[in-house]
Amino acid sequence: DRSQLKATIRRDFVFIFGYTAFFVALGLLLSQIRTSGALWLGLASAVAMLAAAGCDFVENYRALHILSLPSNAITDPLCSGVRQVSRLKWLLFFLAIGLQAVILIKLMNLYSLIGVGLIISALAGIAGVFFHGLIPLASLGLALPVIAIAVVLVAFPQKFMQFFS
Repeated sequence: DRSQLKATIRRDFVFIFGYTAFFVALGLLLSQIRTSGALWLGLASAVAMLAAAGCDFVENYRALHILSLPSNAITDPLCSGVRQVSRLKWLLFFLAIGLQAVILIKLMNLYSLIGVGLIISALAGIAGVFFHGLIPLASLGLALPVIAIAVVLVAFPQKFMQFFS
């Protein structure tokens, strides 16, 4: 039913703000870690995540537009436009995750394990741009490292803050 799809897409706008805020903040935080390249990797990840969010908005607006059309007015080029911006969104999203992962891996300590989880998810997600079935797996695989980051930042911030200048 089109009305249910529209409602789901409208709720997705809130989710976009949530993931963007989390990952941009994480990228900016990681950019301040005392390890080579962290500044540029963290800033690049924040920019990539903002671009992914922009693509997500465009994807949703295009999908809402298509759903508002009569069935006989929906064309392949319209649908292809949604697909292309969706692929770009996922590429940018998982690129941002990969850049953040590199910073954590470079710490060469227990936090590097979180980075390994992130990089595996990022690589699966980037592959998912070309093999779409991998994106749900990559997204699901992202959950554990993200939860680990959240727990560390909330429960043990002083342990994490030792890596900052």
